[in-house]
Amino acid sequence: MTTLHIINSAKTIPELTTLSRYFVKGDSVIFIQDGCYNLLHHTLPQSFSYYGIKDDSAARNIVCPAAKLIDYEHFIDLTLAHAKTISW
Repeated sequence: MTTLHIINSAKTIPELTTLSRYFVKGDSVIFIQDGCYNLLHHTLPQSFSYYGIKDDSAARNIVCPAAKLIDYEHFIDLTLAHAKTISW
């Protein structure tokens, strides 16, 4: 059973490390709103799919090659593609 992890606030590196312990193979992580600031951290585990909301990232002038930037339609597709979602 896969999970979409929605991160909607800025976290410290230790907080992100703790959260990543809850990620399992096949999970995806999406950064929305102020959660896009987490895209600036380069310590994200490589084994998961990372996404950021394009408009939220642009509003905060954040560019990160480690995450695929998507629109809200794709965000809805991600929620439907996963068995459950968790907001952090």
